[in-house]
Amino acid sequence: MTLALAAKFKDGTLYATDSALTAGTRQTMTRGKWFEDERHVHLYSGSLWYAQELTHREGDIRSRLKELYEEHKDDDDVSDSSTNLVSISRGSGDITYWEYTGAYVDCGDFGGCGSGATMGLALLELIYSKGRSERWLTDWFHRIFDVVQKYDPGVYGPVRFGKVEHGA
Repeated sequence: MTLALAAKFKDGTLYATDSALTAGTRQTMTRGKWFEDERHVHLYSGSLWYAQELTHREGDIRSRLKELYEEHKDDDDVSDSSTNLVSISRGSGDITYWEYTGAYVDCGDFGGCGSGATMGLALLELIYSKGRSERWLTDWFHRIFDVVQKYDPGVYGPVRFGKVEHGA
């Protein structure tokens, strides 16, 4: 249960997550729900264990997801204990949604994952404009997270932000 959003703005791609540690507690993480490799920033929703396992594996994110899925596909709770991702490419800022099985969808200018993503993406769809500034998008991300937190008890805590500069 989480909300992770990414959206392009004039000079880059902004991303944000809530900081809820896990559903059913009110504990928060001291950092955002993402991990990085040399080519991408990966926002995650779902199991922290699953996300940590992905960081320690070799290969591209698709092969890591498939490998982990194959190892645990016979577990009764694999879909409950897995992790979905939104990846942001360094340089281009392209956004991709990854399911825990390794399936993916290119998102265009914005994307999200987590239990709050349907509401968060719907709100973003209403106001989004790629040519806006980072400050404008940051303000709107705060507003979106505030609204989602009212309706999804699994989304809470301070919002953690990061960005990918385009062309960097």
